[in-house]
Amino acid sequence: MDRNNANALAYDLAVIYGHDDLIDLLISQMNQVVPALDRQAEDGTTALMRATMAADVNQIKDLLAAGADASRRDRQGESPLSYAVTHDLDAAVQVLRAAGVERIPPDKVTGHESIIHAGGQGALGTILDLLDSGTPIDVTDAGGDTALTAAGAHPGVVKVLAKLGADLSHRNNEGKTAYMIAAASNRVRLMQVLEESGSPIDEPEEMDGLTQALAMFNAMKAKASDIDADERDDEADIEVSGDELLMACLSGDALTVSRQIAAGTDVNFMNDEGSTPLLNSVAGLGRGGMSRRRERDFEQIIYSLLAAGADPNRGVMPTLIIATMTGRLHLVNAMLRANADVDAATELPTDEAGGRILATALLFALFPNEHGSHLNERVALALLDAGPDLSFKSNDGSMAIHYAAKSGMLRALNKILDLAPEMIDVQDSEGSTPLMEAALNGKSEALSLLLERGANRDLRNANGRTAAQLALEAGHR
Repeated sequence: MDRNNANALAYDLAVIYGHDDLIDLLISQMNQVVPALDRQAEDGTTALMRATMAADVNQIKDLLAAGADASRRDRQGESPLSYAVTHDLDAAVQVLRAAGVERIPPDKVTGHESIIHAGGQGALGTILDLLDSGTPIDVTDAGGDTALTAAGAHPGVVKVLAKLGADLSHRNNEGKTAYMIAAASNRVRLMQVLEESGSPIDEPEEMDGLTQALAMFNAMKAKASDIDADERDDEADIEVSGDELLMACLSGDALTVSRQIAAGTDVNFMNDEGSTPLLNSVAGLGRGGMSRRRERDFEQIIYSLLAAGADPNRGVMPTLIIATMTGRLHLVNAMLRANADVDAATELPTDEAGGRILATALLFALFPNEHGSHLNERVALALLDAGPDLSFKSNDGSMAIHYAAKSGMLRALNKILDLAPEMIDVQDSEGSTPLMEAALNGKSEALSLLLERGANRDLRNANGRTAAQLALEAGHR
């Protein structure tokens, strides 16, 4: 793979997982090696994408004739063809399809299942051709996958399939919908596309994982007890070691973890630094940048530990907070079901030099975070359902309602107001209200919601500023 293709692949992955800083870096890298007509702007668009957005058919033809790459995608995973289809730009669609963009070789297209292969390849042109020729959009392969569930690496293709009527609630043979597949891998952009398209918001079923882990754990214990001590081989004779269990959990060594649990190692072992097996495994998963197989190894470890009685409240840091920071709702739910303390707090460094913030899992979920805000709001809603103390104050006096307003998470903000309407004008240590936070950060929808719910627009902060003055000073007219 040449440098440009490698960068393009990395760019696609960065888009899917919502790593905006990495997207910026890769755009700069790719722009050094691609022709001028394929260079990407800050939003990830190329000249061909912008011509498509403008429905400028003549410019589209000229750019294609000059060799423009029609397969490049913007920050949202849209290609020129997917944008044209989802925005009903029929003339642009016809020109792009006539040019043969986003197609797989004809010898790869045989039978109805070809649409599933095309979905996995992101070959939207082939998908459209197959649909035109009568291929059912929801045809399944031997694994029960459709083009939609197979297209998990291509948000633009998923968006088109949803628009054309693909069944968003379809489950493959493993019982997974497209949304569940995306959520299990923390694919932020894809999850957002599916939710905006009307997909059911089903999560990977952690109770299934717990049940399977418990069955495996019990089977290994039974096998170990059945082996006569004199007949045990080296593999069966496992030395119980809390330190080995900790290391296996941190590295994602699921086999060693299973053997240590079956041998009787204490799943709540804690070393001098306050590390526990559960804390290490969740922290290991949170490192990211790994294959789905490695992610499944870590998830198996977590479920095995919970099934064996691991305490999520034990350790140097609340495991619920680490699970929240991974953005994986199914793991947060698993911790809550294991009676994790929803109000446990810890202090972590902020982006500011030397700055530290005291927060619960709910406050972490509500922190402004552009690439993960959509994902974090779903986590925040689950934490709100667990009954947290909404009056908890960080070390700057901020509460959950301040962060919900600051980040513009409308559903979370609305739910907090439903649970504690008296907090609508609560002030932090600097006298800032939720309305002021929304105004200062340009969150107009949150601002409107707060005003509709009766927020006092005349209150002033410690510097004598109203919400309106703060908005104007920040350039948010």
